[in-house]
Amino acid sequence: DKIHQKIAEKSFNRFTIVANDTHYFRHLGLDVPPATNYFSEIAPNKWFIPNCVDTNFFIRNDGIPSLKNKKIILVPRQITPDRGIDLAIKSFALFHQYYPEYYLYIIGPKREPAYYELCCSLIKQFNIDKNAVWIDFVKNEDMISYYSTAQLTLIPTLRREGTSLSALESMSCGTVTVSTNVAGLLDLPTVQGEPSPDSLSQAILEALKKRDYYSKLQQTKVHEIFNQKNWSNAWLNVIKSMDNKT
Repeated sequence: DKIHQKIAEKSFNRFTIVANDTHYFRHLGLDVPPATNYFSEIAPNKWFIPNCVDTNFFIRNDGIPSLKNKKIILVPRQITPDRGIDLAIKSFALFHQYYPEYYLYIIGPKREPAYYELCCSLIKQFNIDKNAVWIDFVKNEDMISYYSTAQLTLIPTLRREGTSLSALESMSCGTVTVSTNVAGLLDLPTVQGEPSPDSLSQAILEALKKRDYYSKLQQTKVHEIFNQKNWSNAWLNVIKSMDNKT
C-alpha cells in the first residue's frame, strides 16, 4: 500500500490520469465532491470516467426457478478482507433476527483460505448456518439470473473499491442494491450505510421497505449515466485531448 501510494503521488502531476472514482482524486488533494463531474476532465489532464456496464446485456429476467421461493440477499464478491464478507455476515446476522426467512448467498472465489475460514466461523457463531450459502463461481451471463432472483444485492466493501461493477450490474437488472459508503462507492446510487453491522443492517431494512422505489431509481440512473456509450465517448475525448497536446 505504501509503495502504491508513493507511485500514485509521483505520477499524479507527470501524466494524464484517468480514474474510475472521485475518491482517488480527493485522496491526492483535489477537491472533487462524490457523484459529480462524470466523464469529464475535472482538472488539467485529470479525468473521471466511472466504470460502466452493458445495460442491454444486464436486463432482468425470470430468475432461477429453483430459488423462486427463497428470499435472498446476494453478495457477489471475492472472498477477501477488503471486500468485507465478514461485515456482510455480521450485518445479515442482525437483520436475520427480525427476518429469519431470508438467506445470504455469497458468490465469489475464495482468494484467501484463512479469511474464508474466519467467515465460516462467524456464520456458526451467529447460528445462521442454514441460511448462508457459498457459491464459488458463476459465469458472468448467469449472474443476471442471480440478480433477478435476489431481493437485494449487498456490496459490503471495507476499502479499495472503485465504481463497483457488481453494484452496477445488479442495479441495471433492477435489483435494489445496498453498499457501504467507502471510496468509489460514494459515486454510485446505492443505498448506503457506514461500514459497521448496525449501519449496514439498517440500510438493508430501509432498502427493502422501499424496494420498488429504490430499484427503479437505481436502474434509471445506471441506464442514464453508467452505460457503455458514455464510457466510450469519454475515452475518445481523453484520446483526442492527448492528440491535441502532441
